[in-house]
Amino acid sequence: MARSRIRLTVTVHDLVEGIMCMAALRQRYFAPSRDRTRDSSPSFDLSMWQAYEWLEYEYDKTGRSDEIIFRVRPHEIYGDSPVVHGAVQMQLGYAFRTWAPGYGIFECRLNEAQLRRVLEHNAISQQLLSELTERFMQEYDWAHEERTWPPGFSR
Repeated sequence: MARSRIRLTVTVHDLVEGIMCMAALRQRYFAPSRDRTRDSSPSFDLSMWQAYEWLEYEYDKTGRSDEIIFRVRPHEIYGDSPVVHGAVQMQLGYAFRTWAPGYGIFECRLNEAQLRRVLEHNAISQQLLSELTERFMQEYDWAHEERTWPPGFSR
């Protein structure tokens, strides 16, 4: 039985940790600092930005947009996001590890029960996290122009 969420405010750690844990439950792992799309933008960061835009869109629809206390914006030239990189670094050592620092695919250190417990404490509902993770995984290999963005999205 899932516990009710403790807090309403959503941090970047909720988004990144939630998506990484949901993906781990589905046996999907990523290399945040290495994988790149065809347009040379970091694919992990771009997919997290896209997930952020969908989170913002869903919260706007329900009048809860003020509960998101961070912004994800990739660098205009390099395509990476310091906010996302900071949240990824917080996951290393505790929930995930990599054998090649900065370049390897993350390996999850938590078992299924531990992953579910982490997700119970996430400020984003598990249903929405599941949808965001699905979008993240589906869009991961696509270039910016080929991705599905929320209605009204403008770069």
